[in-house]
Amino acid sequence: LLFLALSVTQFASDALIMKFVVLAALVAVSVASLVTIPAPTYPCDWSTKGYVHPSTVINFTIALKEQNHELIHKIALDVSDPDSPNYGQYLSTQEIIDITAPKDSHVDAVISFLKSHNVDFTRTMHQLDVSLNVVDAERLLRTVFYTVTHKPTQQSRVHAHTYYLPKEVDAAIDAIFGLDGLPMPVASAKKNLKDPVAVTPAVIASAYDVGTVDVNRGGKNIQAVAEFQDQFMSKDDLTKFFTNEVPSAKSGDDQVSKFVGAPYTEGSSVEADLDIQFIMGVAPGVATQFWEFPNNDFCGDLNKYTTLLLTTADAPFVNSISYGWQGDLSQLQCKDADVKVVDENWAKIAAKGLSIMISSGDSGSGYTPPQCNPEKPGEAGVEITAGTSLGKENAEALQCCEIAQQEGAQGWTWYPPKNAGLTQTHLARYNAFDNTEYTCEFSQNVQIFKQNDAYELNGNVGPTGGTVKVNNLNGTFKATTIDFSAEYSGAGGEKLRNISMSAISAAGGKHFKFNGRAIYVNDVDYPLEIEFVDATTKEEVAVWRQGAPPPPPPPMGDCELYKTVTAHGKANSSAIQSGGPAISPPSQLPTLYPSWPASSAWVTAVGATRFTADAGSEEMASDQFGSGGGFSNHFTNANATWQQEMVAAYIAKGSGLANFPPSSAFPHKGRATPDVSALGEGFQVYVGGNVEPVGGTSASSPMTGALISLLNEQRFAKSMPAMGFLNPFLYKNADCFTDIVKGTNAIGRGGQQLKYGFAAAEGWDAATGLGTPIFSKLSTAALAAGERVHKN
Repeated sequence: LLFLALSVTQFASDALIMKFVVLAALVAVSVASLVTIPAPTYPCDWSTKGYVHPSTVINFTIALKEQNHELIHKIALDVSDPDSPNYGQYLSTQEIIDITAPKDSHVDAVISFLKSHNVDFTRTMHQLDVSLNVVDAERLLRTVFYTVTHKPTQQSRVHAHTYYLPKEVDAAIDAIFGLDGLPMPVASAKKNLKDPVAVTPAVIASAYDVGTVDVNRGGKNIQAVAEFQDQFMSKDDLTKFFTNEVPSAKSGDDQVSKFVGAPYTEGSSVEADLDIQFIMGVAPGVATQFWEFPNNDFCGDLNKYTTLLLTTADAPFVNSISYGWQGDLSQLQCKDADVKVVDENWAKIAAKGLSIMISSGDSGSGYTPPQCNPEKPGEAGVEITAGTSLGKENAEALQCCEIAQQEGAQGWTWYPPKNAGLTQTHLARYNAFDNTEYTCEFSQNVQIFKQNDAYELNGNVGPTGGTVKVNNLNGTFKATTIDFSAEYSGAGGEKLRNISMSAISAAGGKHFKFNGRAIYVNDVDYPLEIEFVDATTKEEVAVWRQGAPPPPPPPMGDCELYKTVTAHGKANSSAIQSGGPAISPPSQLPTLYPSWPASSAWVTAVGATRFTADAGSEEMASDQFGSGGGFSNHFTNANATWQQEMVAAYIAKGSGLANFPPSSAFPHKGRATPDVSALGEGFQVYVGGNVEPVGGTSASSPMTGALISLLNEQRFAKSMPAMGFLNPFLYKNADCFTDIVKGTNAIGRGGQQLKYGFAAAEGWDAATGLGTPIFSKLSTAALAAGERVHKN
């Protein structure tokens, strides 16, 4: 394969050459020694664009393959069980690092790989953080990078296409974060459309029998909220909230003690304001931190967050997270391996003795009609031959299926691209050009280069050089040639040829002359990229990349939608696919999605309730939105031993509960959520100086977290350990909660009725968990459990 770097003057040094070369100096590696990591597929509301500027910085994290996770699980359960003699004897960060240390051979394999490419990295626990420009990242991973954009919001990310790792490296790692992650679809705390009871810190204190807790403002107690998705708080709103809603607070109680992850950015995001105001307002005086992760790669950001919690010596004892996803995690590019790494971090955090509260979601049972299968979007080799067409779109097969569902089409047929790019045989002929195609991806000189212009190169290059014809298919400049010199070796072992090219613009007849170098590399999977630099300013003015437009990803194909289908049959190619109700009727079983990461067995999932009448009246499951809950398909209840008996009793009642899903529609032994619940409608949040009634389990979580901080305050005053991972304690003290028996989560995010869901019932249920807290009883139980540790 050939790589060209064109400039208007000869490069003065190898260092300068390397600055502009995107794929130079790749060493020859047998395909058999590499593991292929395929390019991601995207939901239909994401579009792709080929060009990424070479100076763009790519940050990614390599998670090494750890050991002894089962031992961490055992320890986390033991130190969190109030009946265990080891209760409260949490692990230090260093002990966690030592227990989970990877094999030396795995560490050596990954570090040797990076060093062989002169790649620097920083190590945090058992993860390696790498920061490279696109040029070096493409060289390391044998890939190309491109931009993906969310069409409704214009959020964008830079992603790697298919990339390759040596087998020994792939075997030594658990996951790589930062190469293909997506943000969650935009959704924030819900502004209540109805007129719920106004909820303030005073209402919460009265409803849950909080009473007075003496807070040691100079003590060690710390709590925090974690924010994602570019959500930022307002200091002014926080001060106004305290002035009006927490009048008994002392001076300084309205100040965030520390900003972590990102510096303070003035904002007025409903979610962030809700979280910080209510965790601080319900526990005034407890030092509170604001942790911010605005990268918009949800899985990657969760990995950063959990790793930082583990490595921070004085990490907050209580942490509230109001973010999660009730849906297919592949829509966020959260692969199973990514989820597992994050989940193991939660387990380590539990072993460290930190309490994690996570909202259980606002989409109720997460009921979703039958979805497109990424592995098999449609029936292969089937084509619709008659019906009412709704037109064609350019899309991949999975996107075709998704678009058809959104449009309510009865059928669709997907035709693969007629020209999916150059074949490997064509690419391998790096000494010959035979109508080889290139595309201009970026241009700042429209006289000679126009974005998306296409070019064909023809000719042979021998040992002493040769001349190759260049034809601009769009006619921006007249046909010309590139002259190649004899081959020689570069400093990195790459094979080089000097080149020269002259071009005359079609409009105006202006003459341009370029010099440069061509670099040959052995990996046939890499495209040819050509960069042009202005003669005077030395600034880059254009980039070409090998392949027909649009370069990566390859052409998607044609998707034809049908309003009605009257005939279909065997296609002339097995690559053609068809689907829709008229082709393959969907399964009658629903898909139910509990929220992740609340569905981890190592965190406390918090659902939502509301008053049935005035403040202080009986509570029921929220109904302006569905209190998220259900049974995880990712995690079993093997580590959630504390809930197994109660959950089994609830499932046994299923046939007698309204809208209960078919027994085969959810995993009976999946980790069940929520664990507890609390008020989640009508929270009086100060946003931009105004008060807005806001709801969601994202209100319930920080409020509940504040109550746990008050329990910690009481225990610290008696030299007892922090509450730590809560669930074993909570389920053994179910009498410390008011059982919620009214309502259901067969309700969607917008309040709409869902076909299936989980009703509140006596005992634990999948809408409200154990129920709502009675603080006075929790306090008694927490101090009693702590006293046993203190005596030991």
